[in-house]
Amino acid sequence: MSRETFQNLLEKYESGLCTPAEKQIVEKWYGLLDSEDCVLEPGELSSLEQKLWDKINLRNSEEDSILSVSNGKGYWNFKKVLGIAAMISFAMILLILNRNAVKDRNAVFLSKNAPILKTFYNGGHSPKSITLEDGSKVTLEPMARLTFPEHFKDSLREVSLDGNGFFLISKNPKRPFLVYNKQIVTRVLGTSFSIRLNPGTNETEVTVKTGKVRVTPNRETGAIMVPELFVKPTAVTLIPNEKAIYNVSKKGFSTTLADNPVPVVKIHKSSPTSSSPFSDALVKDVVASLMDTYGIHIILKSDDLKAITFTGDLSSLNLYSKLDFLCQSIDAQYHIEGTQIIIVKNH
Repeated sequence: MSRETFQNLLEKYESGLCTPAEKQIVEKWYGLLDSEDCVLEPGELSSLEQKLWDKINLRNSEEDSILSVSNGKGYWNFKKVLGIAAMISFAMILLILNRNAVKDRNAVFLSKNAPILKTFYNGGHSPKSITLEDGSKVTLEPMARLTFPEHFKDSLREVSLDGNGFFLISKNPKRPFLVYNKQIVTRVLGTSFSIRLNPGTNETEVTVKTGKVRVTPNRETGAIMVPELFVKPTAVTLIPNEKAIYNVSKKGFSTTLADNPVPVVKIHKSSPTSSSPFSDALVKDVVASLMDTYGIHIILKSDDLKAITFTGDLSSLNLYSKLDFLCQSIDAQYHIEGTQIIIVKNH
């Protein structure tokens, strides 16, 4: 590969314009460096480029010495053939994958902000955290990348996520926070939530832990159309312990409960709580306590269930285990409908 091709690919990577295939290639080059994670500052490309080029050349030199044989002429012919074959293979792989690659829907956001963008990439085997300029914290899972401006705008905070991450956003109603990924845009004012991309199903999940977020399908127009994005009927609003799943083929969201709901509301001390043992408590009061604790609507389908009493300690269990225990005790069962839980009596 020529130095010019090498430089062009690195420049595309820094601008966020690489295809997924090209990203994989560049990140393998990064693996030649001895850093598990890195933040690329604006203007750092030239120094990083030289380090990578030196590393690649060093590896080539080591391979040359291994391939060296006593017949000098035979060695150089063999080396030349290998070099040509490698370059042809590299070019063909890029050509094939580029034709099939999904267009990066964050291209508008990334390209228009390219001169001021930073990139944080987690190349390690455990989650890595970064604190942004506004105090917001983002925890990236392995192989995830966050792209963000050196300085946020006065009226808007925008970042791009490639992979899975958990966000704890500093509250500022005058500066909404937008997270772009390949499929959706998530808008928040101040909250904590996670975004996960499932490669197997090609679905994106947004789960809210605290606060409120609004999610909408991403458009190729990116940040330019932000006001219009969130007034369309395709947008979905989520509150704590709710999850939205975006399906690309259906071009729509389905909403349900988080995989592991957590307490979000403080309980009044005068009423029984789901973290205290219950003794002959009415089931309707136990359910009311769970709703207060988790902020989730729970419906008792039968009036008979409301008058039944329950005795037991739910304090050490998660929500779904609490419901299993409760339902087993009162001869009932529950199921999830959207963002609600329905409890019905067994027949």
